[in-house]
Amino acid sequence: MRKIIKLSSDDMERYAEIIESQIKITSISRKEAFNALSKALSLYVDFKEADNTENFSNLEKSLETMRDTAGVTNEKLYGFREVISNLPRLTIELNKSKQKAVKALNEVLEEFDAMVQSANNILKIIIELK
Repeated sequence: MRKIIKLSSDDMERYAEIIESQIKITSISRKEAFNALSKALSLYVDFKEADNTENFSNLEKSLETMRDTAGVTNEKLYGFREVISNLPRLTIELNKSKQKAVKALNEVLEEFDAMVQSANNILKIIIELK
């Protein structure tokens, strides 16, 4: 039994480490992508083409799909975080691994929330430009 608990603890520890390293990269990429998109929309106002509604429609659909997918993913991640959080307290090592995994999942959830907020902000701009 102790060996299984140790292996589970090690797995959660590795999972948290991987998530923590990837979320930093994801956050930077999200910020850069949405900043670039926001700047492009600002330039669009200055250099409007006669009819660009199809491009806006495609962008709007893509952002809505991303936002909706992120929302569903968030729901699943909240559930997964709760499962990990509710694991029984068996050893000190397992408890520390649980805490680290829950913290990493919280960071992922925050990033998804920021992604949804960024998408909503861009969608508002698109609606205003239509």
